[in-house]
Amino acid sequence: MIIKDIIKNVSTKLIVYSIIGAVLIGGFFFIRHKIFEDKFKSLEMLVSARLVECAELCVFKYEYESMIKLQTSALFGYSTSDYSANFKAVVRAGISNMQNVKFRIADKGKTIIIYLPKIEVLSNDTMDEGQVLVDSEGFFARKIKKQEVLDAIKDSKKKRLEELLSTPDFLYKAETQIQNIMNEQFTVMGFQEIIFK
Repeated sequence: MIIKDIIKNVSTKLIVYSIIGAVLIGGFFFIRHKIFEDKFKSLEMLVSARLVECAELCVFKYEYESMIKLQTSALFGYSTSDYSANFKAVVRAGISNMQNVKFRIADKGKTIIIYLPKIEVLSNDTMDEGQVLVDSEGFFARKIKKQEVLDAIKDSKKKRLEELLSTPDFLYKAETQIQNIMNEQFTVMGFQEIIFK
């Protein structure tokens, strides 16, 4: 009887200690999981904020200068005036909305995988309209109007943009610059590997 009581007492204690141990181990893993989950959520929030902050940096700028030729004529085209105008412009390419950049954090926060949307032209702005120079002036020819110069500049900018986009080099350079900037930003945040897709 004493042996039965000892065995019963030991088995009861063993069951109780096993249950306590299982609860402690389960609680440890639950708390550890919650800590890592909270850490990843805060890291995701930091990455999202950093993407919005670096939106201005993630713009590729291509500046160019161009000269256009214009001509006006008098009634029946007997007398003409030739003009030339130069202007400076800048084409900006990048990501129109940084909230479209998707990412995934992997490898326990050591790696970030960034899914970049397609790089697009954001603007083609005139920085300086320069001067309109008179190359030759016909006696009866009319003076050139400001709107004619602006329209010619607009057409020239459109042609230049089409030339830029006809080769993949322009958008490739823009994407490469954006990747380099993001690489720097996320390396500073402590990511060991940055992957672009």
